Amino acid sequence: MPAFDVLAADEEGRTLPIQVKASNSEQWRSSADLWLELSVSKGKQRSRGFKAITHPQLIYVFISLKSNSSSNDRFFILDKTVLQKILAESYITYMEERAWVRPRNPKSFDCRLSISQIEAFEDNWKLIANRLRQVPDPAE
Repeated sequence: MPAFDVLAADEEGRTLPIQVKASNSEQWRSSADLWLELSVSKGKQRSRGFKAITHPQLIYVFISLKSNSSSNDRFFILDKTVLQKILAESYITYMEERAWVRPRNPKSFDCRLSISQIEAFEDNWKLIANRLRQVPDPAE
């Protein structure tokens, strides 16, 4: 499914779709045009604000995979609305510092999410548990 990767389920059979993103580094790639209404004209980008996103309550789990056995993988859990806010605001700040001109490729919307931006959501498993409790019981 393009919208999600896994379904979390509880003992009552309630399910919740989850998007999972894994990385061997401390960053994940994204595209700012997923989060912002962007256009490019004469080498300069313009933003018309936040994009209306589908499935705003979709939960994302970002995993930072560790390559050696002496350290643990790290998990960051947040919903798509929060993710949009983080990535959009970060991209706007980045582009404002450059007068909305990308130095190498004016048409690039490449943006990165780093651990420092989502550290507050590390091991936020309660978000999944709370959302599952909000799902109607399938037996009713």
